[in-house]
Amino acid sequence: MDNALLIMGGACGMLVAVGHGFIGHKKVLQPLTGPSRAMLRLNYAVFQMTAVYWFAGGAALVLAPFTLDPEMRLAVAVMVAFVYAVGASGNMWLTRGRHFGGYALALAAALSLLGG
Repeated sequence: MDNALLIMGGACGMLVAVGHGFIGHKKVLQPLTGPSRAMLRLNYAVFQMTAVYWFAGGAALVLAPFTLDPEMRLAVAVMVAFVYAVGASGNMWLTRGRHFGGYALALAAALSLLGG
């Protein structure tokens, strides 16, 4: 059961990452025209790197039951859950809880902790 929760947490995190990267690119970043070119590059970097980190954390969670011993699996689960929880709290604060991404990341964090 713990392994299944860990895998579900990782899968949820990877889905959020893909959605964040793709939808954010289409709906948020492409319409930006006002900022300077340097600011646009910075926005792209910050926005897409969070998606990369969330996806890498999800992949680590999915692979952890198959490749790591229990102590290391717990460490990975706690670390990735922390990263997801920080993203979820930032999303909740910024959008005042009106965006599903914060809830999805919070779910991924909870599943990761329960599975660890």
